[in-house]
Amino acid sequence: MSKESFLQLLNQAKPYLAVILMQFGYAGMGVIVKSALNKGMNHYTFAVYRNASAAAVFAPFAIFLERSLSPPLQTFALRSCSFVPLKRWQSKITSNMHRSNTKNDSLHLLQDIVAQLIGV
Repeated sequence: MSKESFLQLLNQAKPYLAVILMQFGYAGMGVIVKSALNKGMNHYTFAVYRNASAAAVFAPFAIFLERSLSPPLQTFALRSCSFVPLKRWQSKITSNMHRSNTKNDSLHLLQDIVAQLIGV
């Protein structure tokens, strides 16, 4: 078997090898979960540890492999954040509208604060 034919075979087998590796990962995770929960670990604590360790493992790959694919941070921030709710909230805070004790005005102020927090 020549080197080119071996590389071609390996290239064609990549999806199958990925699925086999993924199944080994699932099996290992099942063993770890069973062991941790049998020793008395809380379900929620285990979920937090699992997500934190996954983030620690995959974050370097995301940073280095996806760096050239992501847009610059300035354009992303400008596209994802609207400044209209911030201006409305700022104008309500600086004006006397927020000082009235009516239920309707306080509800609008709360809506603006929530909208600004979620970035609408």
